[in-house]
Amino acid sequence: MRKLFLICALVSQVAMAQQTTFFRTYGNGIFDSGEGVLTTADTGYVVCGITTPSGFNGTDALLYKTDTLGNLLWWKSIGGNGIQGAKGIIGASGGSGFMLAGYQNSLDTSGYNFYLVRTDEMGDTMWTRAYGGDNWDFAYAIDTLQDGSYVIAGETYSFGSGDKDVYIIRVDQNGDTLWTRTFGGAGEDWAQYVYVERNNRIVVSGTTNSFGAGGYDLYMLYLDEMGDTIWTRTYGSADDEYGYSGDVYLDGGNVMSLVFGFTALYATESVQKMHFLRVDSVDCFVIYDVGVMINNPPIVDHPRIRKDEPGKFYYCGDVRIGAGSQTDIYLHRTLYGINFNYAENTIALSGHDWPRDIKKCLDSAYVITGETQSFGPGPSSSFIMRVDSLLQGPTTPVVSIEDEIEAEFNLYPNPVTSGTLFIEAFQPITLIKIYDLHGRVVYTEAGQDFASQNIYGLSLSSGVYVVEVTTTEGIGRKKLLVNN
Repeated sequence: MRKLFLICALVSQVAMAQQTTFFRTYGNGIFDSGEGVLTTADTGYVVCGITTPSGFNGTDALLYKTDTLGNLLWWKSIGGNGIQGAKGIIGASGGSGFMLAGYQNSLDTSGYNFYLVRTDEMGDTMWTRAYGGDNWDFAYAIDTLQDGSYVIAGETYSFGSGDKDVYIIRVDQNGDTLWTRTFGGAGEDWAQYVYVERNNRIVVSGTTNSFGAGGYDLYMLYLDEMGDTIWTRTYGSADDEYGYSGDVYLDGGNVMSLVFGFTALYATESVQKMHFLRVDSVDCFVIYDVGVMINNPPIVDHPRIRKDEPGKFYYCGDVRIGAGSQTDIYLHRTLYGINFNYAENTIALSGHDWPRDIKKCLDSAYVITGETQSFGPGPSSSFIMRVDSLLQGPTTPVVSIEDEIEAEFNLYPNPVTSGTLFIEAFQPITLIKIYDLHGRVVYTEAGQDFASQNIYGLSLSSGVYVVEVTTTEGIGRKKLLVNN
């Protein structure tokens, strides 16, 4: 038995030694975020997200692909005038290509809509569809049913019985609507995640304050393929709980239950804890509620959970050690209910960083995408991080897109109130633009061909902006904080 154990240990060490790890950022220099990641048959990676092209009034849905080492193969901005973003991605049914789900706003009175994009294997758009009403409707997740149709989940202000409601749409492979459903009460109800399990039933994870124990609670929905309710359940306390993800949990006997990732905000302790709830899929009773605590009393958020081999699952999330501190990347692989610290890693970089999705690779390594303010060509960049089976990897990235010559300049005061903003560059200024967080141009001024220029009477709402300065050398960008 000891010899067998030693052989297994050596095989495991060799496999780990062969696992490639890397950390790369990708961006056009303003705001870029990775929201979902897929592994592809050629061992590459495809990421969807949000991008703000330079000089563009709004955001686009983002889709890019890398090879197995993270080298960029292609980069696509999908959209047009207005605001578009992709929050979820899956492989397209019935052939190659990808399906993106997110939101769209034409900058008119129609508000936001669910946004569905079908691309080919090179990321080129084949068709797009919008779904919703006259108010705001946002899609956050997408999955595939066994017949190749798609289920999309999010929130709606256009339909339902309350302030906002869970909004779920099923469409065929051409994007034609098969059915729509809303769930909720008089308060706020929304879905963050959708997953189709092996019996072709639909698992939805979200949040409600229409029902439950008080405040906001985890909202779980289990639906058949026609969108009819098998059961719904809330879980929480008088404190606030927020549901973010869900998946299937298989035990050693291949018996299926459901596991949900949520956070609980304990106001009296000034702590937000991450929890994982395991629920029987037939009778809807709670099997486990396990809370995660790391280091000091932390603030942990946004768990994205995935099933692993039987008896295990893995997830990513973000963590702050105390209010006001920077946001770091948290990774965890667990044996549910047996050993919650099977493998974990907190990756603390120089600024705020948010992991948004995680997937397991064929060699048992893991790939993560998200948004980083620590590295990259702009205030926020998309990243891909590949870590080994113990969740370890590099913490200094390669910047993969930075094809512009960066112009250097200084801003002051920063933070600024309404008044005068001073800009000092090293070459003559030809153009100044200020963008908001949606990538919309909120201020434009022609340069005066001097190396310094003042913006008088600046009047912006409090928040974070990007100042883009074009000089005779190139383009530079800096974050601007407005405090009014």
